[in-house]
Amino acid sequence: MLDKKIITSNRVFKVKKEEDIKLVLLLEVLKNNMELILRKRLAHVSSNGKDENEDDNVKIIEQRGLLTDIKEVIDPLVQKSDLLAYNKTTNQAEQCNIRQITYFNRQESSCRPEKRGGSRTSHKNIKTTDSIIDHVKSLKCRSSHYGRNKIVRGYLPPELSVRKLYNMWCNIRKFNVTYYLNMPRLPGQRESTIENRTKLVTMWEHGTSKDEIAHIVGLSMSCHGPGELVQVSPRFSSQEYITILEDVLLPTTWESIRGTNLCESLVRSMPRRLQDCIENQGQHTKY
Repeated sequence: MLDKKIITSNRVFKVKKEEDIKLVLLLEVLKNNMELILRKRLAHVSSNGKDENEDDNVKIIEQRGLLTDIKEVIDPLVQKSDLLAYNKTTNQAEQCNIRQITYFNRQESSCRPEKRGGSRTSHKNIKTTDSIIDHVKSLKCRSSHYGRNKIVRGYLPPELSVRKLYNMWCNIRKFNVTYYLNMPRLPGQRESTIENRTKLVTMWEHGTSKDEIAHIVGLSMSCHGPGELVQVSPRFSSQEYITILEDVLLPTTWESIRGTNLCESLVRSMPRRLQDCIENQGQHTKY
C-alpha cells in the first residue's frame, strides 16, 4: 500500500494503514470542536463570584468527552495499535494487563506510575527474619518491679548487657573518651582536661611531631594551627564489628545469618547505636 499524507490545520501526518487514517482524522476533529462538548457537572460558584472548580471542569470535559462520546469508535483502534506496539497476541495481552495500561493512558494522558513497594520479599529474607525473631523471643528477661502496664519492661541477661558491649568496644578500638576545655560534659574531668590540653598545646608549640602526640593520647588527631587540636576517630575494619556480633549480639543464630545483607546492616549500624553509650561511659537510659 502506498503511503498517504493527511494534511490538517496544524500538522502533516504520514500513515500507511486505513485504521490510522481514521484515528488521525477523528483526533483532529475532536481538537477543533472541543469547545462544543458540554460540561458534565455544574460549576460551584463561591460568594465572591469566582468559579472554584474551573480547572477541574475543564479536565473533566476533555476526559469524559473522549471516553463517553466516541468510545465505541476509538477503543477498537487503540487496542489493536497497542497490541501491535507491544508485539503481543490477545491471550498474552490479557496476562500482561495491556488493556488496563492503555485505558489509564487514554484517561490520564500520561504513563501509568510504578507502584514500588520497597524491598521485594523472598524466601531467604523471610527465613532470616523469622530466625532472628525466634531468637529474640527465646531470651528470658527479668521483669521490672515498677511496671504498671500489661507490657512490663524486661532486663536482658548479663551476656547481652550494654556494659559488656561498651567494654568490648573500648578494648577493640582502644578509644579514650576525651572532652574539650570549652565543653566539659563531666564536671569531675574538668581539671584533668585542662592539664592534658595545656600539655598538648605546649608540646605542639615546641615542635613535637604529631605522631608522638597521637601516641601519647591514643587518638589520631589533626591540627589546623598552633593550639587548635581536632580529634578524629581512628578507622577500623568491619571485621572487628563482626567479632562483637559473633560473641555478643547473636550467639545462637550466627551461623544462619552469616554472610547475609542483614548481618552487614547490623555491622554498619553498631557505631550509631553505641555512640551514646560511649559518650556516657556505658550508661544510657535508652538501653
